[in-house]
Amino acid sequence: MQIVKRKMNSITTMFLVLAFAASSFIIFAPSGDAQVPSQMRTYPIIDAIPNPIGVGEQTLLRTGILQPVGSVDLGWEDLTIEVVKPDNSTETLGPYRTDSTGSTFTVYTPDQVGTYLLTTHFPEQINPVNFTDSERGGITIPAGTVMLASTSETISLVVNLEPSQFYPSHALPTEYWTRPSTRNLERGIVFLVTGFRDLIIH
Repeated sequence: MQIVKRKMNSITTMFLVLAFAASSFIIFAPSGDAQVPSQMRTYPIIDAIPNPIGVGEQTLLRTGILQPVGSVDLGWEDLTIEVVKPDNSTETLGPYRTDSTGSTFTVYTPDQVGTYLLTTHFPEQINPVNFTDSERGGITIPAGTVMLASTSETISLVVNLEPSQFYPSHALPTEYWTRPSTRNLERGIVFLVTGFRDLIIH
């Protein structure tokens, strides 16, 4: 009788352990139907190249968010760049539409000496198409996802009275270049092919 009771107790214990393990698996196993949240945080960007520059010189501003769009025909809409000038006046650049990479560029020419403060503002909008985002672990971001509004960090653009010192440019050639060509030529790219030479000027 004692042997039977011991066997019954062992069977009951094993059943309880297996039941607990199964329930744990059900609780912690990832769901194959997991969905991306209906809202996503966005990460805006702002940059100025070159920086610093001289007053009246041009700088290239980059704005957008780190999130690309799922089609080459699409872009994020209505981004603006807030510019606080050295005299504390404020200028708003834009609105801008990005390309499918999530960013775009604009040229800016400061008219005051001092430090400018630049900030990107991204308005809330809807992701237009389904796409897989490799930068976020290959998750699928469905169409209709709300891309939340966000504001970038603020960067400083330093504008000096004196002109900037840039790498000196080479004069453009008046005849075909010949070998050896130099990789230090800044204003053009030379394609040297047997029997054909062509210069593309930026």
